[in-house]
Amino acid sequence: MLMVRGLREAGARVSVLAPVLNGDELASGLAVPHPQPEPDLEAVDAALPISVKLKNFFRRWLLYPDADIRWCRRAAKAAIQHWPDGFDWVITSSPPESLHVAGRMLQRHWSCAWHADIRDFWFQYPLVPVRRYAFRRWLERPFAKSLLAKADIVTAVSQPMAEEAAKISGRAASVIKNFVDPPPARDANFFDGYPDKSFTKDMIHVVYTGAFSLSDPNRHLAPVLDVFKKAAVENPDLILHLAGPLTTTEQRLIDTKSLEDRVFYHGRVDAATARQFQVNAHALILTAAEGTCVVPGKFAEYKAAGVPIIAIGSGPWRQGLGRERDAKEQLIALTREREGLAQSDIYAPQAAARAVLALMADAPANGKI
Repeated sequence: MLMVRGLREAGARVSVLAPVLNGDELASGLAVPHPQPEPDLEAVDAALPISVKLKNFFRRWLLYPDADIRWCRRAAKAAIQHWPDGFDWVITSSPPESLHVAGRMLQRHWSCAWHADIRDFWFQYPLVPVRRYAFRRWLERPFAKSLLAKADIVTAVSQPMAEEAAKISGRAASVIKNFVDPPPARDANFFDGYPDKSFTKDMIHVVYTGAFSLSDPNRHLAPVLDVFKKAAVENPDLILHLAGPLTTTEQRLIDTKSLEDRVFYHGRVDAATARQFQVNAHALILTAAEGTCVVPGKFAEYKAAGVPIIAIGSGPWRQGLGRERDAKEQLIALTREREGLAQSDIYAPQAAARAVLALMADAPANGKI
């Protein structure tokens, strides 16, 4: 909702269409319930009946660009009924890519302009597993090209993603990099008496926020635990906090690594709590799938926190981090004394919103805001 707030502060009238709305969004927005708005952590790894497995197999192959297409079409139809007069602009942000189908539906019905915002690769490094098959990409690419070519504006969060979007759509794509709010104030007592946890004053708190395989099937928890376990042998004050959803298999991995007293799993946390974890940590863990070529989006939040960032893993994504440093040695060298890094590189939602509005003003459709 950061972009929504930025656009409103710039004077735009914005209404939100989403599976769930809270607070002020309830008055001006429209909630269209999704049958499964969040992953079922208990069922992700479960042994499913063969009938369910077959159903899931055909759903993945026959529904494209992804299995959310049915909800997206239903949401677009609900929006048309709820707002018969429509809007000047529609903004859709992927993933999932099927949201852009909803954007095209609304653009066509309301005769308005459409901004397609790309926040992950579609084909170059697809997060939808079935899209990794060459045959599926061959089938889906003409659909994606036809769809994105209709957008009045195409943006992406990185140059590599913008280049892929331009190849798909046949038009230039602009970069609107990841934006974040300034971090909250530090709380020296944040970890003291944390709910259901008790930590001594001399502990060194290392934090990872977000998901692993639930966000990217090729992002793994095991390498992080392996490096941490080796470092903790030499620096026994280290504590690792995992603040984000894990699959049941990932949760069991903590026990199999004999780290249950050094690694604390906090489950899914809201965005505000995640920022609290980040700003109060002594160091932050960053990792990504080996094959991806871009730094994870959370890197923007991490940099804003002004806390040392320790990258674990290999791959071209590390090129965006600057100087290479050994993760194990960084963890061993940590103390309770903070390094006092400056909270920098904050690209605020207001700045991103101004950039989007400038693109809208220059677009051929020149929709009114």
